[in-house]
Amino acid sequence: MGHPDDTLDAVRNAQRRERMALELSQEGIPILGGAAYPEPLRNEPALTDDLLLEELVHARHSPLHEGIRPRYGCLIVADLADLPAGVLDPHHLVTDPAAHLTLRPLVDGHHTVVVRDLAGRAGVAITPVEGELDVVDLIRTWKAVSIQRLADGRIRVGTEAGVALADGGDWSLRPSTGAVMRDLLHQLNLPGDDRMQRFAHLRSLLEFCFHALSPNGIGATLVVSLDKDCSALLHGASDTGQSPPLAINVFERDEQQYFLNLLAANDGACFTDPDGQLRHYTVKLKATERAMELMSEMGGTRHTSSKRFSFDHPGALVVVVSADGPVTLFCAGAKVGRLTSARSDDGTSWIANTPSSVRLTLGTSWHHLECPRCQTPHLVGVTAPEPNPARQDATSTPREPIQAACAACGTTLGSFESAVHVEVRIRMPWVAEPPTDGSPS
Repeated sequence: MGHPDDTLDAVRNAQRRERMALELSQEGIPILGGAAYPEPLRNEPALTDDLLLEELVHARHSPLHEGIRPRYGCLIVADLADLPAGVLDPHHLVTDPAAHLTLRPLVDGHHTVVVRDLAGRAGVAITPVEGELDVVDLIRTWKAVSIQRLADGRIRVGTEAGVALADGGDWSLRPSTGAVMRDLLHQLNLPGDDRMQRFAHLRSLLEFCFHALSPNGIGATLVVSLDKDCSALLHGASDTGQSPPLAINVFERDEQQYFLNLLAANDGACFTDPDGQLRHYTVKLKATERAMELMSEMGGTRHTSSKRFSFDHPGALVVVVSADGPVTLFCAGAKVGRLTSARSDDGTSWIANTPSSVRLTLGTSWHHLECPRCQTPHLVGVTAPEPNPARQDATSTPREPIQAACAACGTTLGSFESAVHVEVRIRMPWVAEPPTDGSPS
């Protein structure tokens, strides 16, 4: 017969799990449910929810020792057998669903973590989970969900939705870069046949900016040439700065720590080739008189100079990391993306999230329009229903025209009647002709 205190603890922890689920819902932190989990865990969302809530409750309410709650870490995976060979300590593997409790005192959540799977098995893994970037990489490579209690008492949770941080009951979320990357590559229509590789490279850079530079309060301006080496872009600098003392590829995880240290000790912009090779740092950007006239100020000096530089050099993607957290992307004078830990982004972007159902059922025609003010070329996709004479009667309600504005300077490009959606993109220099077949080239 169990001890009465065990029953009391079970009831108390069940209540804590309910309160934790309610807290996450009220705080708008989407780390529960199938959409937040990698594919193997997504198949069992209810069971994964239970394990995640159990680990969250333990991380927050772990037993005190000498007045301090110890550090802790746990990874939830679908099946221990799917993990890379050699990561689990063979001396600490358990199959009893309750035996994971005996493993918790063995880990610090920093170099060692408990790993649990959906079948109730558990083990101890020796793997570094120090910064947010480690969490992001583990989620992807191990198809896992991560829970940690940090040395300062904050709780950090990593899912495919992003990295959430709780300071007491105050939650914040750095969302996943995945959605931004998919839209960004779709809109930029990058040249070449290696799009998947370029997706991975740019995602690696954005993850580094958002999950390594931002948490450490390191501001930066990164100019990535998209279609040729960056030598031509340096003509747009008032000072070309310095060449790095050794070869650094900003896309490679193993070399990004060198890059972080370089950025922490130097101001100015960094210039890279399309393959990620860092060519210059401490570069000072300059803008033409035309860019200063047409491109309005945005935020501080770093953002304004980056926006104007990108207008002058549309073949570059300019990534601005603010010391206070957000990461903003500029291309051809437009803000093409933003990553922030705030729950909503009040900025505008020419990346449009058109519902696929609308695009498929109604179809989109594309038009080539040039801004009458700044001469920026655009692709404008107009989604409209097919004419239906049977519905053209006195009772039909006319649809208000939709205005399309220049993504760079905001000037009106045109007005489209009967449209249900208008998508505005900048036509990149490597796109030869405007589309004629209903899809962007």
